[in-house]
Amino acid sequence: METETRENIKAGMKQELVVKEIKNIPEVEEIPIKVYEKDTKYKAIVQKENKKTLSVVGINYQLKQHKEIYEYISKLKDYQICYAEVFKNGKILMIEMIKKDEKEQKHELLPGDFYLRKLRIFNSYDESYALSVQAYGLRLVCKNGMVAPGYTTRFKKVHTFKNINLEDLEKYIELADNAWKESEQVLQKANITKIDVDTTIVKYLKYFPKKYIDLIRGKVKTVDTVYNLWNAVTNVVTYNMAPRLRTNTLVEYQRLANKVIQSINDPECEPVMKGSKPKSEGK
Repeated sequence: METETRENIKAGMKQELVVKEIKNIPEVEEIPIKVYEKDTKYKAIVQKENKKTLSVVGINYQLKQHKEIYEYISKLKDYQICYAEVFKNGKILMIEMIKKDEKEQKHELLPGDFYLRKLRIFNSYDESYALSVQAYGLRLVCKNGMVAPGYTTRFKKVHTFKNINLEDLEKYIELADNAWKESEQVLQKANITKIDVDTTIVKYLKYFPKKYIDLIRGKVKTVDTVYNLWNAVTNVVTYNMAPRLRTNTLVEYQRLANKVIQSINDPECEPVMKGSKPKSEGK
């Protein structure tokens, strides 16, 4: 795997975009599983070179090679790969890419709040990820130079579909890119919607370790906006949790962090004003 660094100027800040590309992606093959010479409803996904079994899947699972997907993405005329990784012992592929046109890379979700627009492609051999496209971004926080992950939306095609064509990826990529408009509207609403922080944390962040919950609470007020809580969560995921996590676990916590956004339409998370009746008694 080769790494090279190039500089990008985004939102008045000097950012470094680390470009990692995979040169050799192992190919795999499907081997039907038999018991006493009888066919079963399962097959093994095995690396061709060393015959190592990566997973056992149902007979209806449709294989899409990591290498085939990577090569297809690398040929898209409007995008460039900026990061790619095969992890979980070769079972999962993740590709991050950006628009080649630098004018289209940056997006202002809120006044003065810029994002570096990115897209992620996922594929797996163990059915843990569908062949999917995820709208992703790095938030450029100018006051302190932090970079934090943005709001995500995913479009996917599971491996049990009768036909999985790589041409479908281009359609999903376009949909994911357009999801930034949806993110803008959602985060604008999150910026003006106040919630009870403790109630929201208990309901939407119940899978976060307690020591990180304490860090999140320390960054917000008792009653705060959904946007400020979401920003605190993504900040803790990026800077306190990420150095200790494997890539696939980090991706999962980034996804869980965005559950906070759901509280913008949740009456249970509305702050109880002093002197008002409890929610269960009042209308």
